[in-house]
Amino acid sequence: MIRRYVFGAGVVFAMAAAAAAAPVTRVVVKNPTSQPATNMPVTFGQVFKKGDIETGVLVSGAKAAAQVDVKRKYDDGSVRFAVISLLVPELPAGDTTLELSDGREDQLATPVP
Repeated sequence: MIRRYVFGAGVVFAMAAAAAAAPVTRVVVKNPTSQPATNMPVTFGQVFKKGDIETGVLVSGAKAAAQVDVKRKYDDGSVRFAVISLLVPELPAGDTTLELSDGREDQLATPVP
């Protein structure tokens, strides 16, 4: 399991690679304050294993639309690295888990070009 912590803007990100096929990975967004935050911008980079993301990145758990900017692909066309940004309308105190998975065309934040 890989963990990375990024500090900034009052939010802590903890990313852990998941062993299961769906979701591909989980991202824990931590609000360290005791009050909910509103309209919190969240941006992070994510590396994927070859073949994990073929159609596009689906982000669930944030109740917000995500923008996925694919930066690198493997030779088979699957996503290698993407920058994921979203505006979380309300981030409660404590942890919120986002799940990243390969999505169907009609579910995607951004289809893979």
